Amino acid sequence: MDRLKALEVFKAIVEHKGFSRGADALNVSRSIATRVVQSLETELGARLFVRSTRKVSLTPFGQCFFERATAVIGSYEELAFMGKQNSTDACGSVRIDAPALFGLQRLGGMLAMFMKDNPNIDVDLHANDNGVDALSDLADLAISVDRAAPENLIARPLRPLTTGLYASQAYLDRVGVPQHPRDVAPGDWMVLAGRTTCGEFELLEHSSSNRFLTPRNGAMRANNPDALIGAAIHGAGVALVPSRFAQKAHLVPVLPGWSSRPLEVHLLYRPRRLEPMRVRKLIDYLTDEFAYDPASDYPTQESLAIHTTRAGRPMASDRLMAA
Repeated sequence: MDRLKALEVFKAIVEHKGFSRGADALNVSRSIATRVVQSLETELGARLFVRSTRKVSLTPFGQCFFERATAVIGSYEELAFMGKQNSTDACGSVRIDAPALFGLQRLGGMLAMFMKDNPNIDVDLHANDNGVDALSDLADLAISVDRAAPENLIARPLRPLTTGLYASQAYLDRVGVPQHPRDVAPGDWMVLAGRTTCGEFELLEHSSSNRFLTPRNGAMRANNPDALIGAAIHGAGVALVPSRFAQKAHLVPVLPGWSSRPLEVHLLYRPRRLEPMRVRKLIDYLTDEFAYDPASDYPTQESLAIHTTRAGRPMASDRLMAA
């Protein structure tokens, strides 16, 4: 029998003034109650009761032990109550780690709506570089992008980040609109540098099985799409970034017939049987929001047609061929 249960048996015997009545109160046999007390006395090296044919009374040490045991049991019952409240009431703080690559502005907006619907829950959002531990010791949840999920964590798939090729209109006016990835100068490529890409992405042509590997020695590599988009806005080159971010920055889609694989996104958390209600609610909320996000990652065919035909001039290689 575990120690806490043994303390409960001892306390019942004292409060009910006898082994038989104490055992009955806990629905155990008298012999079990006797063995529990004997085991406690052996472990403590002191007698707890003075037994006689007429009554059972506590020894001085037994009286002290009873007071301490009552306090221990009371503390445990208080903790058990707090645990039940924690698992059933949606209140308290939830910490979530997320990389800048995911888009923290969008996530912040969703978390604001979550807190509005759950006013007793506050969220502690920490940005990371997607290269640190998948789920820090202090975090309840983490979002990972383009990295393998550790086997000791639960990984719920979220909506992937679809990437596209984008540039500023000023850049296209200066160098022309590329018709093939090789038309982009090696020094004009700007790509995301994740844990699995190392700044190198494979582009696939939709209409064929043609492939193109972006060069590593491009203009810029970054694990933050905002940096690449900022550089693209200033005409630094062609950026391979999540489509949603580029569209909000009013960049122009280029090479619409080519794309790279989507970046896998997962919501990570520990496999706990008694997950607090506040954490469970946020898990369900994020899973639902990112599974049914109405904002598409893909540029529309209409916008692609408009931007593709807005070219001020063809690529330099096309002009040379025409001459």
